[in-house]
Amino acid sequence: MNSLKNLTALFLAVLMLMSVAVIGASAEDSAATLNVTASSNIGDPETKTYDTSVDSEVVVNFRLTAENPVANSQGFVKYDSSVLELKSFALSEQLPNPVYNTDQSDIVKFNSTADDNEGDFIEGASFVMLTFKILSAGNTNVQLCVEELNALNQEYKRYGLVSDGVICTGINLSVSTAFEPDPEPTDPTSDSSETTPTQAPVTTIKVSAAKKTIYVNASTTVKATVTNPLGTTKFKSSNTKVATVNASGKVTGKKAGSVTITATNNGKSASVKIKVVKKANPMTVKAKTIKASSKKTQSFAKAKAFTVKNAKGTVSFKKSKGNKKISVSSKGKVTVKKGLKKGTYKVTVKVTAKGNTAYKAKTKKVTLKVVVK
Repeated sequence: MNSLKNLTALFLAVLMLMSVAVIGASAEDSAATLNVTASSNIGDPETKTYDTSVDSEVVVNFRLTAENPVANSQGFVKYDSSVLELKSFALSEQLPNPVYNTDQSDIVKFNSTADDNEGDFIEGASFVMLTFKILSAGNTNVQLCVEELNALNQEYKRYGLVSDGVICTGINLSVSTAFEPDPEPTDPTSDSSETTPTQAPVTTIKVSAAKKTIYVNASTTVKATVTNPLGTTKFKSSNTKVATVNASGKVTGKKAGSVTITATNNGKSASVKIKVVKKANPMTVKAKTIKASSKKTQSFAKAKAFTVKNAKGTVSFKKSKGNKKISVSSKGKVTVKKGLKKGTYKVTVKVTAKGNTAYKAKTKKVTLKVVVK
């Protein structure tokens, strides 16, 4: 049902309403010609001419010519507010969960979502019906755009076109469930000045994080709770060098720092702060016992004096306490000078692992024993 070969065209049937409104005190019998061209993103445009008065009302009714799939769709109707003033908007009750918003001048956005995609839309039923007050004579356009939502909780095709109010081309609709009878047209003799278009439910959004502090190269998930969503919720990181976030809200730490993750849906946003930290350096150090002669100067390689494991980053050594005739180089080489009296000497050495982007620096003190014979 979703393929292009199963689509049936939408077409436009414009209903004319005669009015008894007047233009000023002396224009009671004067008429003005209004040409309305109604068009959609499928089907041919249709122009209707109204010989009626400024300040009267006209109904533009978009109907379906045959059984036509319409579930899980979104769209908009665009018009010229300098010529037409919107008095009411009716989205068919046959659509599943219909919502719309008339706050924006010149454009009415709507959407419909269903739990399943089975059923047919009755032939000749009204899809969208608008009642306008005529502000001036002349020519004007009323344009309808309908797009498919490919699957529940997925992004609409060309969603940006709907947001920007640009008439799209091409359509691929899915099917809808059964529905109630077509709403009655607006009574042209009624007072429509008190008609208030129904407003779409307001979208709200909240976010939460499974963890607000993560290590570099580790991940957490940001969850967005959205009421009355429109399209797909999008996630954004304030600093991708600190942490990135994918379309599902998975946040991955890149380097130490703080970052704000923002979720957005239908113009509404909410944020949560994530802190990225380095892991503790797992370096372990042990000092050995070395034996030296008092009769000559001797040097011992790092491996003879120390055992260093799992160090992250460059390792350096620094003697902090001990006999002056025993020295330790920055690379861990130990030198015992000639003439040191026989005995056992203790040397305190600071061993430091510099760390890296994922691990902190670490310094550990060890005691090296030097036995002089």
